[in-house]
Amino acid sequence: MLSGQEISFAQSVIISLTGMTIVFVELVLLALIIIVFSKVIRRFSREAVQQKPVPAAVPAVNTAAEADEEIAVIIGAISEESGLPLEELQIVSINRI
Repeated sequence: MLSGQEISFAQSVIISLTGMTIVFVELVLLALIIIVFSKVIRRFSREAVQQKPVPAAVPAVNTAAEADEEIAVIIGAISEESGLPLEELQIVSINRI
């Protein structure tokens, strides 16, 4: 394109500034497009979330049977990981973390 031609310093500065301006404008447009897309997606996702029925809250009450079942599961897991039979295990206490 410019092979064999000489350009002045002023022309080279103008060409450089033109290129930088084009890149900057494209970056601003890309940022605006991302902002618009995120707002559109957020609006559609809110509508989708609002349309889902919310299940009724179930109170977290542990009955004695549930507590016994949890203890049995914990003891079974300890027995499996340690390789000891259940008869050799003695659990003193179980604390929730």
